[in-house]
Amino acid sequence: MTSRRVRRWAGAGLLTMALALLLAPRLASRPAGERVGAPFQAPGPGLPLGTDHLGRDVWSQVLHDAGATIGVPLLATAVLVGVATVAGLLLGSVPDRVARPVAALLDVLVVVPPLVLVLVVVAGAGGGAVGVVLAVVVSGVGILTRVVAAATRQVSVAGHVEVARGYGASAARVLVDEVLPRIARTVIAESGLRLVAAVQVVAALGFLGVASGAGRSWATAIRDGAVGMSLNGWAVAGPCLALAVVLVALTVLVDLLRDGAA
Repeated sequence: MTSRRVRRWAGAGLLTMALALLLAPRLASRPAGERVGAPFQAPGPGLPLGTDHLGRDVWSQVLHDAGATIGVPLLATAVLVGVATVAGLLLGSVPDRVARPVAALLDVLVVVPPLVLVLVVVAGAGGGAVGVVLAVVVSGVGILTRVVAAATRQVSVAGHVEVARGYGASAARVLVDEVLPRIARTVIAESGLRLVAAVQVVAALGFLGVASGAGRSWATAIRDGAVGMSLNGWAVAGPCLALAVVLVALTVLVDLLRDGAA
């Protein structure tokens, strides 16, 4: 598949997801939080997926919760990619005697189990949106910075980079004008992987109940609906299916991006 087709598919996928997030609440038949029946009421007329633990329409709640479910991971991924790209460019351009100690510190973040690291960060920073974003950044900055640094070192020895240096271009100018455009595909592809991981991390935190300040999400709906699965299984199946569809769509998008970066 050509890089142009990959970019078209990736752009179409991101646009579709963005539109879905914007339109999802508008497609809901009822306002967020409105109680319409008894808790865990089975599906019926006007209630295609029944009600949840508070008697709210499950279908409407799934649509209303889409923003927090995907919005927080998107924000966290954007911050992560920005930090890791700058750090990776710098790490890949400094001498080895400076890069080795920094790389060793990053390796510590890589080897620590992600869930443990995330829980520690959330415990220290709080379970709000800021704490969740910080947790995602800390859990992913090590590996993404190493990837960007490796790509930077590979491109830095190319002929066009040496020519730019020969013409007197500053180190910052060389990184921005000569190196960054050549590693952009790699950064974009890795960003897709980080977004998938961010969705999983935020969902895990929501299910565990340690990210309540980040708003209601499909993961919290799954947790709250688990107690009434025997009465209305759709209270869990609805948000589960929605989360699965998003993760599969993101995985397909990542595959397209990685094909283009290969």
